[in-house]
Amino acid sequence: MTAPLLTSVTLALPDLLQTIQHIGDQVNELLLPETIDAAVYNDLAHVLRVYGTSRRWTVKAMDGAAAKGRLDLVRWLHETRSEGCSKAAMDGAAANGHLTVMRWLHEHRTEGCSPDAMNSAAANGHLEVTKWLKRRYQWSSDALTAAAKSGADEVVTWFLDACDETRFRFRPALLEAAANGHVKVVRLLLEECCSDDISTALDLAAADGHIDVVEVLLTEKPRASCTGEGSDRKTDQRDGYQITYGLEAVAASGDVRITQLMLKECCDVTYMGRGLKKAAVNGHVEVVKLLLGRSCRPTDVECALKEAVARGNTEVTRALMPRSPDSMYKRSLVAKMTARSRHKRAQRMPRKLTKLPTQCTRAAQVPPFSMSTSPESTFTPSLFVFGEF
Repeated sequence: MTAPLLTSVTLALPDLLQTIQHIGDQVNELLLPETIDAAVYNDLAHVLRVYGTSRRWTVKAMDGAAAKGRLDLVRWLHETRSEGCSKAAMDGAAANGHLTVMRWLHEHRTEGCSPDAMNSAAANGHLEVTKWLKRRYQWSSDALTAAAKSGADEVVTWFLDACDETRFRFRPALLEAAANGHVKVVRLLLEECCSDDISTALDLAAADGHIDVVEVLLTEKPRASCTGEGSDRKTDQRDGYQITYGLEAVAASGDVRITQLMLKECCDVTYMGRGLKKAAVNGHVEVVKLLLGRSCRPTDVECALKEAVARGNTEVTRALMPRSPDSMYKRSLVAKMTARSRHKRAQRMPRKLTKLPTQCTRAAQVPPFSMSTSPESTFTPSLFVFGEF
């Protein structure tokens, strides 16, 4: 059956062209969607009635209706159509928290769902849906990771309280929570498991500017061991953490307190030179002083000094100069600074002359050996030139 012309086609095409049937049909075919699924999803009753017989139907119709929570459409499609649905129906309903639709699909359909259903429900914070899926379908610790990544703290709490700890790999969840700045979730994971992977979490949190997460990771210690078979934890607890580019990010932010925490809590701090350079570039003199208090390589100090000079960060330059190695660059810099200082002192006299009182200016114009008896004749040019201003 040929589909009737769309209203837009009848309005756009001149009457003469509409009399040529194949032209209107071709334009109509171009504009019409390939399937009727979108009309079902958007509940376009008129489109369904007029074009439903000429367009193709697929499983996406019921999949979309389920994802939207339209149980009435799901039932109607189940009763009147034969296309059915796919696992995407249950997955979409789970992702959007439509538990009623999920229950109906579970009772009347056999397609089931994929692991994405549990992961999406957990990530979007649908706790009741997550509980329902756990009792009926297979799932993995990826659901915990998804919840931690999105900051769904209620779902994370439920996983940690109600589920077998040996099934979880906590490291991915902790890293995702730290990288995305979810302080509450980070605290939950630190309370429930040990972590020899704090270093990576610190780097990820610092790199993305989550200073509050960095503070939590440095101050709230995890448990000493975690021996479940599903755990990826080692049983030994180190005395500190290996920090790489995390220190660089914190130094660049200029946060003195967190920098102090890192230097105090971490047993082995690398990338010190990069942190010093970032602090110098951004003019964070207090952070520079903190880092100089640790063992920085002379080459790193000189590199930071060059950056500070190039950006005109005077205070940082002064802090770095005593620790910079004696090199051609340093001697050249000292010579330039000395010359600049002398030049500034030489410029002070003209600037002060312009500020002399008007009567002094007039007095300076009187010849030095004038015999005038006026008060102005008592002005001595030598005092004007060499006296104190």
